[in-house]
Amino acid sequence: MTTKESEIIEKIEKLLRLSQSSNVNEAMVAMQKARTLMLKYHIDEMRVNPNAEKEETVCIEEHKIKFTWEAFIYSVLCKNMRCTMYLRQGKENSLTIIGYKSDTEAVKVMGSFLVDVCKAGLREERQNVSKNKYSTHGLANIYRSGFIDGVNTAFREQNTNTEYALMTITPQKVKAEDQVYRQKHTMGAPTKYGQINPSDARAYRDSYTKGYNKGYEFGGKKQISQ
Repeated sequence: MTTKESEIIEKIEKLLRLSQSSNVNEAMVAMQKARTLMLKYHIDEMRVNPNAEKEETVCIEEHKIKFTWEAFIYSVLCKNMRCTMYLRQGKENSLTIIGYKSDTEAVKVMGSFLVDVCKAGLREERQNVSKNKYSTHGLANIYRSGFIDGVNTAFREQNTNTEYALMTITPQKVKAEDQVYRQKHTMGAPTKYGQINPSDARAYRDSYTKGYNKGYEFGGKKQISQ
């Protein structure tokens, strides 16, 4: 990794470390700024060196995850961070992330952060549902679905800004490497998190809204109207 790449990743890590306080809103703002930093980094690189893209090397990064559902968070990030991704399931689940070094590193850092926040939000939601004497059966999938849908929707709305749309365009070199990788490996990439019928559980509305709001803020908005 070049010095510039290291610096941008360090800035992102610092932002996310600062968000580990008890103030949830700080975590939201940090995630928003992390993607903004990546966008600015790419724009600055292109301005300084028009051939920067041609000189980039595509990396294939392996990243371990504990649970399969985590892959869907990384999938949303990859789609919005110029990368492609594959999931390998087995005794140990792992992801293969393909992209330029700065992008793949950012996806790993940001993905780990989002997974932790989703877990924390789910723990809090379980406590709230239990206090109201509702069943928590199926709550995990409901909350995760809402959280992931929220992140996805937030990025999609943020991308209506032309500059942010640049982060959704996978570079041709990355596409080419992805094609080679796909031909060599028999693997499937996760594309969509399981849909849940809103009438399946009473807790769906509150859990979805909370997960959606948090994910929405991560993607670049402060609050969704209710």
